[in-house]
Amino acid sequence: MGLFNEFENTNTNNNNRSIENKINQKEYLNNNEKNLLKANHKLGRNALKRANLMVEEKLRTRNLSKLDTTPLQLGFFNSLINGDFNSRTKRIDLVHIFNKSPHARRRVLDANFDIEISSIKLYYGRMKVGAEHALTGKFGNLKNNVNYTYAQISGRIFSDGTEPRGITFKIYNTGKIHFSGGILNNDISQPAKIRKHIVDNYTKKEQFLYNPIKYNNTVGTFKVNGAINLSKVSYALRKSGKTEYEPELRAALKMKYLGYSFQLFTSGNIQILGINSLSDMNMAYNAGVALSQELYIMGFVSPRTTALKLPAVKKRSKEAVTTDKSLSNIGYNIRNTVKEPKKTSKKFSNDHRIKVGKKVCSSYPKQELVAVAKKIGVVDIKSTTTREQICQKIRDRVFGNFKVKNKPCLAYTKAQLVPIAVAKGISVSDNDTVDVICRKLNITPPKAPTKKNIKQKKKQNNKVVKNKQTLEKRRLTNKAIKEDLIKLYGKRWMTKYKNVMPSINNDVGEIKKLINSLSLKKNKSGIPLKMQVNELKKNTVQTWKMNRMRKLDNKLNALNNNFAKNLEKGMNVASPKNKNNNKNKKTRFPKGTVVEQL
Repeated sequence: MGLFNEFENTNTNNNNRSIENKINQKEYLNNNEKNLLKANHKLGRNALKRANLMVEEKLRTRNLSKLDTTPLQLGFFNSLINGDFNSRTKRIDLVHIFNKSPHARRRVLDANFDIEISSIKLYYGRMKVGAEHALTGKFGNLKNNVNYTYAQISGRIFSDGTEPRGITFKIYNTGKIHFSGGILNNDISQPAKIRKHIVDNYTKKEQFLYNPIKYNNTVGTFKVNGAINLSKVSYALRKSGKTEYEPELRAALKMKYLGYSFQLFTSGNIQILGINSLSDMNMAYNAGVALSQELYIMGFVSPRTTALKLPAVKKRSKEAVTTDKSLSNIGYNIRNTVKEPKKTSKKFSNDHRIKVGKKVCSSYPKQELVAVAKKIGVVDIKSTTTREQICQKIRDRVFGNFKVKNKPCLAYTKAQLVPIAVAKGISVSDNDTVDVICRKLNITPPKAPTKKNIKQKKKQNNKVVKNKQTLEKRRLTNKAIKEDLIKLYGKRWMTKYKNVMPSINNDVGEIKKLINSLSLKKNKSGIPLKMQVNELKKNTVQTWKMNRMRKLDNKLNALNNNFAKNLEKGMNVASPKNKNNNKNKKTRFPKGTVVEQL
């Protein structure tokens, strides 16, 4: 079947094919050539004979042996796990994953490749990095009040004799997993082994993390030894509707052939898109080879006799640049962060500190700037972040965002800040440091109230005073309610049960709860009417008196009985005998008795 038969809507009858349908099925003919043959057929000419001659001429002039295609190379996969999980339920502890340490290159269990986990990042909000755990340590601070949405585990896989491939493994707090990366040695089983290694070593081994993998897209690549004219291909298929080519937006042409999606590049690279299994990938590769042959026969591929030479990339020498001491310079401690180059424009001091000024910061290698930025806690750096942007992030981290006269406040000296603060009416003491003065300067002075604000505040104060007067008038304050309850209980009740009844303050609280809970008529300010409040107080006190009387009588009797017993006990106690009186008492004897002292 030819190339363009896939895009033609012929509406043929399979039992009785016409000449035009046979022309449509001819290989190596583009749409313009087929339309010309159909026109000749309508004029009574032998269109089939002309079509055969045209195909033979193309095959004779275009030697297929000059076209070479490389073997299939699986390049990239994109997969998803637990895609149907509810996004509101949190199932994964991301901080536990973050606290696990990345590791250097090691062999994956039951696999023929190695893996290196280089970093673990916690993300929150709109793709904001909250903290990073790299091979060199932790950067950034974990915050308890931040809702981290997912943890991104980045690394590489290695195999002998091949280039390493990068991988990205995202675990969301809902339990979803999205991971992608390159494939080594065309082994489609590598994603499952990578998933098992990460889940076993970095999570709590939740069972749902081992659910089946759904591949959204697997990309295969092969190349032809020639340049593809994408403009001619797009023009030839302009009426088919099966191509997408916008050179202003993307330097590639997307097309469908035999049910498979391909992406063609001018360099000769052909990508196979949207494949979910290895068997489909092999079938798509065979279809892609047939596609490249037809494009070559039809003159859309120009073979090259020599291989393309890539331009040599000059390696930048690692040379640190130092500047003189200046207020705009920033000092960074790079010990154990980056290696000190052998050749420097100036010798470093013993404390291994470099001074990076505003003008020379961007002259440092990006790798060193990233290491310094991470050392001071800057973690939101991507591969697309430029050196100028990294320098700005470093300055913002060290100096902060607050500026005085278009210059960071912390870059001033105390002698420079004192006149500025005094001019703004801010008091400065001798003990104030630069940080303290900057904090004082950063405090925004209160805005002068407008006439509207003054009017609203006055109206609000008047309303508060009026409500307070209304509460007193309707006897709804604590003092007024207490006085009304004592009056409703009566003097006799209070005299009799004063020592055994509940506290009046508790009754005041109960009355206020009843007023708030009942649907009483209220004014615009929400204050109940006095008549209904008085009726509520009266009925409530009557109910309390009926319910509490017997209980209070029992308490009163018990109290009186105890008092009587204690009184009786005190009255029955005998007074102690006076021993001195007994000693002084004289004994009387009968008259005539002689008493002698021995």
